[in-house]
Amino acid sequence: MTPPTFAQILWTVKRLVLSQSWATVAAAIVLLGCAMVMGTLVIPADGKLRATELRIAALRAAPAMGLTPLQQGKIDRQNDAAEFYRMFPPRDAELDAMGKIYSAAEFWKIELHEGEYRRIPEKSGRLSRLEIVLPVKGNYIEIRKFLAQTMTDVPTLSLDSVNFHREKIDDPNLEATLRFTLFLSNQ
Repeated sequence: MTPPTFAQILWTVKRLVLSQSWATVAAAIVLLGCAMVMGTLVIPADGKLRATELRIAALRAAPAMGLTPLQQGKIDRQNDAAEFYRMFPPRDAELDAMGKIYSAAEFWKIELHEGEYRRIPEKSGRLSRLEIVLPVKGNYIEIRKFLAQTMTDVPTLSLDSVNFHREKIDDPNLEATLRFTLFLSNQ
């Protein structure tokens, strides 16, 4: 059995609508409008309301712990910052990250040429950056899949720029220069 075509579905809906009274059709339109308002406005607002209620409850509980709201906010920011910096791998994990990059290139059959690597310390002293420039060669789809896998496998790697170059218009392979920055913890 073949599925109905769009024209058949449209004809069936039109026939159903025309067989109803104008009051039934108007009620159905109002009901559909209410469902759309509920889904786009009311439910998201309810989630924001619950989040605000939880924040208010936490602020009300802060004095019971001997903290002012200002102190509570400062502790939360300190915890958030500490959690943020814990996300970064230690400096000695750069070889592991490079291994993942090279493994992804091998998997997607990307030719990696000699790259440039430059370490830059951050002003805060908590992070260091390793700037990586990789000239690669492969077809466009493989390079895109390589980039996607690399960014998934190494979450603290940022893609700064991609430059493509093709020698001939009918050549399926591209030469690309990929600029990455790998962020590592100094601690």
